[in-house]
Amino acid sequence: MRFDASYFIDLCQKSGFKLSREGGLLVYSTGRKRVEGADFFIDAMRQHKAEIMPLLEDANAVKQLDLFDS
Repeated sequence: MRFDASYFIDLCQKSGFKLSREGGLLVYSTGRKRVEGADFFIDAMRQHKAEIMPLLEDANAVKQLDLFDS
């Protein structure tokens, strides 16, 4: 079975996980809520980190503003 990182990120968000990237780290938060099946999500994040990381925006990155936004 092929791993689809974008689908996995959507599933995490629907299940109560907030995924983000901080530099080279993959960070998740549940907002202190208990998430059923959390071990499955955490194991999948560890195994497929290289595929998930490029799809996440760096939380600490400086946001570049569009010159035409006012």
